[in-house]
Amino acid sequence: MAKNRKKKKTGKGKKPNRSWRKLRIAGLGVFGVGLIGFALMINSTVKKGLETAGLRVAGVETRVETVKLSPFSGKGEATGIFVGNPEGFRAPSAIEVGRIVISLKPTSVFFDRIIVRSARIEAPVITLEGKLAGNNLSRILENISEAIGSGRESESGDPTRIQLGELVIADARVRLGLTALGGRAVTIPLPEIRMADLGSGPQGITVGELAKEVLSEILREIRGLPGDAVGRLGKGAVDALKSVGDRVGDARDRARRLFKRDE
Repeated sequence: MAKNRKKKKTGKGKKPNRSWRKLRIAGLGVFGVGLIGFALMINSTVKKGLETAGLRVAGVETRVETVKLSPFSGKGEATGIFVGNPEGFRAPSAIEVGRIVISLKPTSVFFDRIIVRSARIEAPVITLEGKLAGNNLSRILENISEAIGSGRESESGDPTRIQLGELVIADARVRLGLTALGGRAVTIPLPEIRMADLGSGPQGITVGELAKEVLSEILREIRGLPGDAVGRLGKGAVDALKSVGDRVGDARDRARRLFKRDE
């Protein structure tokens, strides 16, 4: 009688399963590396864009320490923002910001129009330095206007455009260093600023145009401060205003006119 021979299991059926697992692991690895690369690319693109725009458009040194944005949600933050002063002014900076909280459409940074859902500038320190006829912020505003008019916003002549849903500037402080204060520096809190639908049209808004609108709004808020804020400056600041002499009125009236003469 023929002996019943048991068929040996070759295990060939398992090989595809092991191979499939290896492929999945490899695929996940490639996806993970690609995701990290995409996140780094977004962060470096935004960081470089901010620093380049500051120098090219505003004509002042601009530094950003870090940008961290999620490649999935587009939410994140930029920290350590430094906007320098134009030549001829003493203060090292015009604006310093500890943190900007951002929410944008991640893939839009690689296209002509960046879609920013919201941006919140937290506790900026704004220095206003100069004479009655002009100051550092108005000089930066002039630089921006010149850059827009001359087409200097980008090397290619086709600047990146932005659509910003909402901008909030919260807990800002203004450091006044005007000659009308006798060389003394006084810090005043600035009311919260809210702006919406910037560049909501089909063409969006350029970085320079956005900077011009935001800085103009900041200056408008500062010019509106003296009417109700000078009383909180302290006796030393009011005495400084009196010391320079004002034949038209008292020190508080003089403060109300500090910024109107620049309009």
